[in-house]
Amino acid sequence: MSLRFRLSAALAYLALGGCASIGGFPKPAFDQKNTAAELAPYLSPTIVTQYSKCPDKVECRNDILDARMRAVDMTFANFERALYREGIGIGVGTDWVTLALNAVGSVTKASKPLAAAAGAITGARSSYEKQALYNLTLPVMMAQMSAKRKDVLARVRQGETQSVAAYSLFQGLNDVDSYEAAGTIPGAVADMITNAGVQSKQADQKLDAIRMVAPVDVSIQTTREDLAKAIKAATPAQLDLLLRISNVKAGDDPLVDSLDLLDQVTTKADLDTFCTRFTVAVGAGAC
Repeated sequence: MSLRFRLSAALAYLALGGCASIGGFPKPAFDQKNTAAELAPYLSPTIVTQYSKCPDKVECRNDILDARMRAVDMTFANFERALYREGIGIGVGTDWVTLALNAVGSVTKASKPLAAAAGAITGARSSYEKQALYNLTLPVMMAQMSAKRKDVLARVRQGETQSVAAYSLFQGLNDVDSYEAAGTIPGAVADMITNAGVQSKQADQKLDAIRMVAPVDVSIQTTREDLAKAIKAATPAQLDLLLRISNVKAGDDPLVDSLDLLDQVTTKADLDTFCTRFTVAVGAGAC
């Protein structure tokens, strides 16, 4: 038995055999072929064209929508299983097997053993990194799919409680299409991009709302500290007068408003203006 065959067999066992017993999902409780046959009448275009003849349109509408939602759920469950199988072990393992076989074929040539080994290690590392990224990204996308599907499901369930005038069959069918689209990778990526944009805009608004405190000269800061003490010692009537002559509408607490006004003093000109108004309203002493 050649070295190439023995090594490839060992790697294949490690890559595939170790994960063969891990399915991630239990066996479906119901036979999907039988379930699909049961749903088939509700998926036929005929049932939509005959909907107008249905004696209880609300019941018929809900039956059609529920059946189609169930069909979408079955398809999505199979999609989840396929993604799970694709992401567990086999992706990295089979890449390593291929790389190892190429390496074995090369190392039989005595002139390039180190180059072949280095190529195998570099390729294996690249394969692992790609698979690791896939394994990290996929759960996030699946979570986004689940959240969006629940959002659409809630819309359908709410619609099913309404009259056909308020929520028509065709509105429901459009929502079923949205429910199916929510369970796709492109749909998940689009929602993630949209959410990221909204979150970024909200963060920008929060940042804009933060008052940026500019640095002030030491002498100005010293006077501001003295003024703050004088403001705290002033009477409410004096502070109301200070706010009025400063063209500031007084709020519930004139002390807070006066301190906010002082906080806006950042230059010598601002300080001179504030001191003049403060002297008129409260009296000299702080400036």
